[in-house]
Amino acid sequence: MNRVLGFMAFGIVNILAGAALLLNLQSVANLDQRCGVRFNAWLKERFGNLRMNRDIYSGGNVSGLRKSRIVFRVIGVVLILYGLAVAAISFRLLLLLEQSSRGSH
Repeated sequence: MNRVLGFMAFGIVNILAGAALLLNLQSVANLDQRCGVRFNAWLKERFGNLRMNRDIYSGGNVSGLRKSRIVFRVIGVVLILYGLAVAAISFRLLLLLEQSSRGSH
């Protein structure tokens, strides 16, 4: 029973993480872009302008910000759906365990 409650808590944490991500979508996307620009600058500083050291991260422009928002929105929705599925399955297992414990007495 403790394992089922642990899975239910895991589902709830996923739901909360997805909701927090969706509620703070603009801030997370901006942070992602700032980190991407810094990462590109670090790569260029560290390795110079090699052919293989092209901009691998679309940071610092409007297109990159839009892509970041889309990706984080998808991640937030997936987290919520996954959390709902895990919590629902855990709740169903909890009900089944409760029924089986009543039937055995």
